Amino acid sequence: MTNQSSSSSSPSNLLKKEKKGHDQNKDESLQITFINRGGQKRSILNADGILTTLQEAFPQHQVVLQYFEDSSFEEQIELYSQSDVVIAPHGAQLTGIMFMPPCGAVLELFPHLYHTPYFFSSLANISGLVHASWYVSIDSEVPLPNSLDIHTRLNSTMNNICPTLNRVVSNVNEMIQRHQKCRMNK
Repeated sequence: MTNQSSSSSSPSNLLKKEKKGHDQNKDESLQITFINRGGQKRSILNADGILTTLQEAFPQHQVVLQYFEDSSFEEQIELYSQSDVVIAPHGAQLTGIMFMPPCGAVLELFPHLYHTPYFFSSLANISGLVHASWYVSIDSEVPLPNSLDIHTRLNSTMNNICPTLNRVVSNVNEMIQRHQKCRMNK
């Protein structure tokens, strides 16, 4: 394997370039990036429906669906550096949020019976981002997972996720508003 890296697109240069400014006013088109996991664990089952629904709900913005399994580290960083709003299931792929432009918005989804709402919020905060978590339960009668025993929670970390489409639109709209409010305050 050869190392082909230009100095202008190295991860550290991308971070420096993007953190300087992502000059856009609140009326400009945003990039909404929906990241899914390709495997059978902690995947979003209705990803195609969500993509179509978001594209229809937000035609003024670019909405993309991305799987990182075959993406290089540089490609992942490039995607994050161009994303204004990221929606993704809880997992290691969210470490890339540090490369998002200032005021980027992150919506982290948690599966049924597993919820650690502040796991990536610290990284988002120190990166100048807004963050929210969404516990996507299949049963509204089940208590939040932090009140469940540790074995139940650990056994549930890999549950798949199937969020309702109208709630996805509502939550993404809220993240867009939080992103725009942050940009106006900068």
